[in-house]
Amino acid sequence: MKDGKLIKMIAVFSNLEQKQFREFVNAPFFNKNQNLIILYDYIQSYSPNFEHHDLTFNNAFQYLFPKKVYKKSVIVKLNSKLLKLAEQFINYQVTSNDAAQTNLNLLRFYNRRKLSNFFNYRYKKSIKQINNQVYRNADHLKHLFEYEYERSNFLGIRAEDGTGDILFQQTADSLDTFYICKKLEQLCQMKNRQRSVNYVYDFTLMTELLQFVPNSIYYQIPTISIWYHALILLNEPTKAKNYYKLRELLEKHSKLFTIAENNVLYTYLYNALRSSHPINGNYYKELFQLYEIQLKNKIIYVNGYLHPIIFRNIVSVGLKLEKNAWVKSFLEEHQHKITPEYEEREDMYSLCYAMWCFAEQRYEETLDELNQLKYDNINTKMEERRIRLKVYYELEYFDLLDDLVNSFRKFLTKNKSKINEFHVEANRHFVNVLFAIAYTRKGDKERIEKITAKLQEITVLPEKDWLLQKIKKLK
Repeated sequence: MKDGKLIKMIAVFSNLEQKQFREFVNAPFFNKNQNLIILYDYIQSYSPNFEHHDLTFNNAFQYLFPKKVYKKSVIVKLNSKLLKLAEQFINYQVTSNDAAQTNLNLLRFYNRRKLSNFFNYRYKKSIKQINNQVYRNADHLKHLFEYEYERSNFLGIRAEDGTGDILFQQTADSLDTFYICKKLEQLCQMKNRQRSVNYVYDFTLMTELLQFVPNSIYYQIPTISIWYHALILLNEPTKAKNYYKLRELLEKHSKLFTIAENNVLYTYLYNALRSSHPINGNYYKELFQLYEIQLKNKIIYVNGYLHPIIFRNIVSVGLKLEKNAWVKSFLEEHQHKITPEYEEREDMYSLCYAMWCFAEQRYEETLDELNQLKYDNINTKMEERRIRLKVYYELEYFDLLDDLVNSFRKFLTKNKSKINEFHVEANRHFVNVLFAIAYTRKGDKERIEKITAKLQEITVLPEKDWLLQKIKKLK
């Protein structure tokens, strides 16, 4: 029973939703079977995880019918009825919280029942509500089309002055606007997805839309122009002008999209940045600007919180650009804004604060911060070791550096099945290069040139700039 659909569904309800579902089941309009109320109370007694071994059909039957002989078919049937009620509750919740869908349902009802005054009043109110919405995304355009479609049907049947015929054109235009916007958005998702999956998509109408949109009236609609330029960027990510055009439009119109949609669009910019801007050029400057824009417009947060990886990346890029004061302020403001569900959020903050301490040359404080980590995350372990090795080098703790180099190498070998091969090799390169630098005498021209050449050959190397600085000081 505890592994069934009903329990799994109730388990994902919030505390408030579980309470509301109890009221829903208890409402005679939705349910007249008292046994379903008792069954839900029995299930609810195993909240919040619903994983206790006593949560069984047999025990549920005995709870409902203590004086009867167990019949599994009876309790299974009640379980199925309660599941249907749970689905009705979900539909009720979704519909009642969706003002646009509620308006549409009312318009359809008034149309069918020929209630002209009610229809006209609801239509005007619906249009006013949707025009007052902040978001002007594909959902907004969809609701506009649906309202126009209902009004067109309503007047097409009843109006004798030709009004209905005019509205047919408006409805067609609304449909085209919605379709073009949604089709461009869908093509972007497919194009982006194809980067990481082994599947060949059929990009139906992509060529035609790319030719049609920029010369049409639809291009003037910000939502459509943004998805159009997102698709252009995904098709040609190496061209910097495509990157800058989408960034410009998003800076101007980001408020028209939900936070989730903004995150998708900015992800396209992040992915294209490496292709359009060389790493040794202004790549990190551009990346930092993207983070600043999202932070300023509050579109980088999800429910008010930052994803831990984004939090770490912002700190890393800021320090790379030597914006230490900015990073310190960011850490202070966002210490408690790492996603609460992330169990190691305190470790992530400590790791990032240690990175800042190192950049400020506060090496002993860096070690103190690293010593507070209680991590299980394997990526955190690798980063902690790299920072610690850099501190040992700066403080000339070469015995500790030797020990950590050896243990880090063993760690990478032991965990190579758990770590992406790319990261294993990158960290091995870091350890080997740092070890070579640590045991190079100042002025040893031949050895320094050899290490420098090796450094330049390695394309992906953690802390590469820092390593180059250290070898340069030995010349």
